[in-house]
Amino acid sequence: MIGIIVLVSLAFVFGIIITNLDKSMKDNVADIENLLPGYNCGACGYKGCTDMAEHISKDPSLYTKCRILRGDNLEKMKKYISETYGVAIK
Repeated sequence: MIGIIVLVSLAFVFGIIITNLDKSMKDNVADIENLLPGYNCGACGYKGCTDMAEHISKDPSLYTKCRILRGDNLEKMKKYISETYGVAIK
């Protein structure tokens, strides 16, 4: 009986942790997508800006694949990645 209570409690705690991690990942993807140009041109090799934002959230260095990202949005992207992921960007 105690074993069941312990397992149910652990499942509940891990469920809350996973839900919060998933929410923060979705927030990051939305923030990154807002910084991308939004043309969905596919020049980066991904299906569109949403797909690229998902990949950038996993590997922040991929932002350089966006050939259209320039000017203020490029600087904002660099700042966002450096602050969110702790990646030093030149």
